[in-house]
Amino acid sequence: EMSKKNPVARTPVIKDNFSFQNGKFSRLFDYPIDKELYNQLGFMEQFFLESSRLVGIYRFPNAIKNQSNEKANVSSSKKAVMLKTNFAEIMKGETSIANEIDY
Repeated sequence: EMSKKNPVARTPVIKDNFSFQNGKFSRLFDYPIDKELYNQLGFMEQFFLESSRLVGIYRFPNAIKNQSNEKANVSSSKKAVMLKTNFAEIMKGETSIANEIDY
């Protein structure tokens, strides 16, 4: 059974991932990060996580005043934010997908 072999599969997490209020959009990320879990995965699972890409793009009706994620990029039109990463970086705590965007 997958959940007995894979320690990550035993960690169900249900959260609200977004909030929006008064010109501020937040992509929340409050999940447990345990680097040891990543190290316990087999070679193929680690390879899969390292080669799996996550691309998040958020578009807004007005120009973005600022955003909090240093790895995210604001578009030249100032109306979109894009973050590119892989799942291994997230799992190891090297990258967060959390972001607060004021527009």
